Amino acid sequence: WPKVMYRAVDIQGLDKAPKRDSKPWNAAYFIAFIVVGNFLVNNLFVGVVIRSFTSMKERLVGNAILTETQRIWLEVHNMLLFTRMKIYHQPPSSDSCFGHFRLQV
Repeated sequence: WPKVMYRAVDIQGLDKAPKRDSKPWNAAYFIAFIVVGNFLVNNLFVGVVIRSFTSMKERLVGNAILTETQRIWLEVHNMLLFTRMKIYHQPPSSDSCFGHFRLQV
């Protein structure tokens, strides 16, 4: 990369001979590319490592050591915890209150 960067810094234009350090701001592109590329690759690597450790932890600590009946009980328990019952209201027997009941329900 350094050779390519130095050539880009020496460029003067189309059909012109290179001149040493004629456009030093061209180096900023290469430096930004390397820094952003390193952050991207580093984040991908850390993400893969964290995901693998999380899956290993779930296998060792989580549901991996439960028997089949324990796993079924846990699923039923979680289903009952997160399920809500529907409440049905009895309509009133008098006709005068029935209209108000229908508006509220």
